[in-house]
Amino acid sequence: MSTTGVQVRRGFVLGPDGHIEYREAGPQRESGRPPLLLLHALPQSSRMYLPHFERLCAERRTVAWTMPGCGDSDRPPTPYTSLDEFARAAVWLLDGLGIERTDLFATHTGSAVAIALAANHPDRVGSMVVQEPFNYGATEAGHERLHRAHHFAPLRADGGHLLEIWRRHGGEEPGADLYRVMDAVIEHLKLNSDEGVQELYGDTGWEGAAPYGMLRFDYWAALPRIRARTLILHGSGSPLAEQHARFVDGIPDATGIRPESETLLNINDDPARFARILLDFLDA
Repeated sequence: MSTTGVQVRRGFVLGPDGHIEYREAGPQRESGRPPLLLLHALPQSSRMYLPHFERLCAERRTVAWTMPGCGDSDRPPTPYTSLDEFARAAVWLLDGLGIERTDLFATHTGSAVAIALAANHPDRVGSMVVQEPFNYGATEAGHERLHRAHHFAPLRADGGHLLEIWRRHGGEEPGADLYRVMDAVIEHLKLNSDEGVQELYGDTGWEGAAPYGMLRFDYWAALPRIRARTLILHGSGSPLAEQHARFVDGIPDATGIRPESETLLNINDDPARFARILLDFLDA
């Protein structure tokens, strides 16, 4: 698929738990720079990075991963209960693409998987930028915050769940980019199911798979195991920034910055700034 002049290829790696979707683009000539793996937020997929490939892939192979159960990646035959399983699936993708070691960007839910990946497989990650990480399980309010963000919209015969999801993505907000909202809604609908996981994930449905693992993951024990050079990002107005210093201090080779924001950082709010912060760090 072509986006803003860049040819983005879409493909699948067949892993032990099914097909893993990815999108990638790269420079016309080998630059010698490490590849870059992009981890998405929920309830999205690798599709969320389509508008950003052109800024990121000029000098490095850039691969966006779709987590199991999201987008067109298969749902695992046995539902995951830990971030370690998501991290293992990311390694399967790297193996399938012949990538021994990669740089990394992750945002929101993807940031949780990035922490697990870098801690459990330190030889596979060179440098990484982690946006808006938060140890939700460490605070009572964190459980409620995570549930409020990720829950199943029960299917209704009148299609009311479609309107609920449309509203969750800002479709009724003045000035909303309805094409982008539609893209987000389509990806969300692929994940909006509780079939076979009602007892495990409750009213979060399949969207709750990664959050289930996030609430049970020991972030503070994992951080010291990370060997990657790391940049931690929380917006200046982010409600998650209360843990910013804990993440920066917990990773042996980490720094942190607080870009200006009204609330949580979103790569779509200022794509040029996002790319500049990411590439400046990776290229340093």
